[in-house]
Amino acid sequence: MISKTVLGAGSLTIVDYRCEADVSVRPFSELHGACSVFFARKGSFG
Repeated sequence: MISKTVLGAGSLTIVDYRCEADVSVRPFSELHGACSVFFARKGSFG
């Protein structure tokens, strides 16, 4: 997964994640070090 920090201001960080997985990749759990809000701009997220 490609990630790019878009904004880092105090306690707020905005990161753009680009998932390159396709339907052949098995699902897996992810663990992040802080609370996160996600927005799927294309495709689906489940």
